Amino acid sequence: MNIVVHRGTHQIGGSAIEISTESTRIILDFGNELTLDEMYTPNKLDIDGVTKGIPNCDGIVISHYHMDHLGQLTSTIPEVPLYMGELGKEIALIGAEYQDKDLYLRLLGANTFRGGEVFTIGDICIRPLVVDHSAADSYMFLIEADGKRILYTGDFRMHGLRHHVLEKLVKTYIGEIDVLITEGTSLSRATEDCISELAVLDDISSYIQDGKYVFVMCSSTNIDRIMGIWQNMPSDKVLICDAYQKKILDTVINNVYYESSLYRRHTSPLVLDKGKYPKYYMDNGFVSLVRATENYISHIQEFPKDDVRIIYSM
Repeated sequence: MNIVVHRGTHQIGGSAIEISTESTRIILDFGNELTLDEMYTPNKLDIDGVTKGIPNCDGIVISHYHMDHLGQLTSTIPEVPLYMGELGKEIALIGAEYQDKDLYLRLLGANTFRGGEVFTIGDICIRPLVVDHSAADSYMFLIEADGKRILYTGDFRMHGLRHHVLEKLVKTYIGEIDVLITEGTSLSRATEDCISELAVLDDISSYIQDGKYVFVMCSSTNIDRIMGIWQNMPSDKVLICDAYQKKILDTVINNVYYESSLYRRHTSPLVLDKGKYPKYYMDNGFVSLVRATENYISHIQEFPKDDVRIIYSM
C-alpha cells in the first residue's frame, strides 16, 4: 500500500490524501485551502488521472461537507466516482444548489455510505465512523488493504457535545493501526485553553436570558451549535430563521440515521416572511438565526441597541 499526501501538511484545510495498491487508487478529501487573506489566490490541486488526463482514480472519499474538504471537486474529472456520507450529501446539496451549481451537479451523483457500514473500492476496504465535529455527519475512515490498517481521522473534536463517541469507536472498531493520518488544527495550542461546547452553550443561554432580541450569527450548517441553542432556549422565546436555514434543519432531523438526542424534533422554527418579524415577537422577544451578510447586519441595526444581543460564531 502506498500513501501520498498531495496537500495538507503545511496549512489548515485543502486536504488531499492518496492511498493506492497495485490495482486500486483512491483520494481522501479534495478541498480548498483556508485563508483570511481576501486577496489570496487558491492553489488548485493538479493530479494526473484525477484532475487531468485519462481517468485513473477509483474514487474520491469525502469525510464531511466543509469546503476545505470538498471545495475542489469541480476540478476533478467527471468520470471519477465520489463517495460521501448519506446525510452529509443532503446538507451539501442544499448549500451548493444556492451557491455553486457546478458543485451541486458534481455532488448529485455521489455514492453514499453510513457510519459503521464497511464498503470497498477495488481491493481497499473502508469503514466510515461518525465523529463529533461542527459539521454534522462527519467521518473518520479505517482503511485496510495489503494487510495494513490506516486511520484517517478527517476533522474531529474532543470538546463537542458528542465527544464521547470517539472512545467507543476506538475500542469497538479501530484497535491497533499501522499508520495514523490526522489533521493538526489544534496541535500547537495548549490543551488547557480548550473551552467545551457545553460551556459555550451555557454562556449563550445567559445572553439569551439577558436580551430581548437575540441574533445568533453563525454558519447555517453548524448544526450542533444551532441544535444545542435550540434545546436550551427559555420557554418564553421562539426560534426564528429563514426558509434556507429551516430546510437545512429539517433535512438533518428527518434524515439522521443514528441515535442522537441532539437531533430530535423540536417545535418547528418560525420562518420569516420577507424578513419581517411579527408584532407578537417584536413585543415578546425572540432568538433569530442569521448570517454575516450586509442585509442581516443592516436589519439588526434597526432594533433598539439596549435590547439586542448578538452571538457571533466564526
